[in-house]
Amino acid sequence: MPGMPEEDLPELSLNQRELLSRLGWFVHLRWLTVGSIALALGVESWREGLSREMLPILKLGGIVSAYNLIFTCVNRRVRRAPSRGGNIAFAWLQILADLATLTLVIHRTGGISSAFVVFYIVPMVAAGELLRRWHGYCTATLASLALDLMGYLEAGGHLGHYYYEGFTLGSGSLGQNEPGRWLSVCFLYNAAFFATVYMTSSIAERLRFRERESDGFNRHLEAVSAAKSDFMRMTGHEMRTPLVAVGGLLDLLARKIPPDQNGLECLGLIQRSKSRMQAMGDMVDDLLEYSRLQAVLPAAERSRFDLAGVARTASEELEVLAASKEIAVTLQLDPCEFEGNREQMLSLVKNLLSNSLQYTPRSGKVEVRLHREEGRAILETQDSGIGISTEAVGRVFDEFFRTSEARQLVPGGTGLGLALCKRIVENHGGSIEVQSKPGQGTLFRVTLPLPSA
Repeated sequence: MPGMPEEDLPELSLNQRELLSRLGWFVHLRWLTVGSIALALGVESWREGLSREMLPILKLGGIVSAYNLIFTCVNRRVRRAPSRGGNIAFAWLQILADLATLTLVIHRTGGISSAFVVFYIVPMVAAGELLRRWHGYCTATLASLALDLMGYLEAGGHLGHYYYEGFTLGSGSLGQNEPGRWLSVCFLYNAAFFATVYMTSSIAERLRFRERESDGFNRHLEAVSAAKSDFMRMTGHEMRTPLVAVGGLLDLLARKIPPDQNGLECLGLIQRSKSRMQAMGDMVDDLLEYSRLQAVLPAAERSRFDLAGVARTASEELEVLAASKEIAVTLQLDPCEFEGNREQMLSLVKNLLSNSLQYTPRSGKVEVRLHREEGRAILETQDSGIGISTEAVGRVFDEFFRTSEARQLVPGGTGLGLALCKRIVENHGGSIEVQSKPGQGTLFRVTLPLPSA
């Protein structure tokens, strides 16, 4: 619903949230209708002058504007404190006001011959679609009674009959003292009203049933996702402890092996085991981080900081890896105050920079750039690495996906690094994209919204 987060409306169903949104649409639509009528009358007045027949329409337009101004204020109040009963009451208030005003308009523009009779369908459709079926039938009954009574009184001479050329269907010559003929026309309209409500409410009921199914399915998926994240966190913590213990035992075993030929072979096997354990530890850390990021970033974890400082810190932490491969890392960082989670931003830059360093051959180069552009922070990492094939570019942010070239160059790895990057960027309302060609390096561009001053 525009202007209000869905999580602020836990007590409202999908249908109620839709009703709350549409209540505002009806107010805006009424302003549009009043404006259109005013424009039409203005053009007519400019062409032929303001006639006496136009005055009642102008008065009705003023009445609609007055009560729609009240509805505008009520709508703001309802949106600030939504409730099921309040939404329905406000909907009925608008429906009744529109029916009464429309009846007056129809009376002044030709009675049952007026072209405006068809507009009775609008509140009926609204009631049938957004409220329960019986609400739609009640609206159709009220409209039918209003039209039938007006037709009977006009036909019997108890109420004046107005003929407004241009707004009347046919000749408008249904004369008085012919109540039977007038009521026959009214009954045709009545049948059309109820048929409209039946079709509209039938479709709406089926849609509501599908919405309830969809809502239940979404809730089930959310529960499954939460359970999966909890399982990943629990399993990750349980796996980390034995890995650390086994690593300590391997170090102890290495110190007790004699430095002979057989001992050197054993030390080599121990080192390979520790390397594999380190890879498994990295995988556990990635799984823990990814499961933590499945939830939306809470506002309490956000703060303001210089994004350039975070990028600089990430580069310093990866200096050893860059130096070991003799890769030149160049920083072009403009000061950029950002609001978000600093630890996640540090993880984002480290993942992108680590990815560039891992897949860039020895003596290559990596650039990290940061600048401001139209209220956004643009963070880029560009390398001279192995690049990514055209087929794989669209999948680099998928969970556990690694290109065949990446697996050959770096056998270990979880394929979660870039998925984590995407999740972090999305948690901060930004976007991430990649440009790459095989053998020509890779460019990652992150766009993040900056806080207003």
